[in-house]
Amino acid sequence: MTPDGPPMIGLGRHDNLYFNTGHGHVGWTMAVGSARILADLVDERRPDIDPSPYSPISSRRHPSGRGA
Repeated sequence: MTPDGPPMIGLGRHDNLYFNTGHGHVGWTMAVGSARILADLVDERRPDIDPSPYSPISSRRHPSGRGA
């Protein structure tokens, strides 16, 4: 579980490292949606669900603004 609640889904700082983690006790519940977002991102398609709130490098997650 992440400190701010939402999981981390998407590309990290490295161009070949994707995250799909931090779901906590709702992992099974969110598995299909998370996998769909990640598959779209890896395949360079536009996801049906906006992935920006789940970005591992979001400045919202890191007060310093530096990301993961």
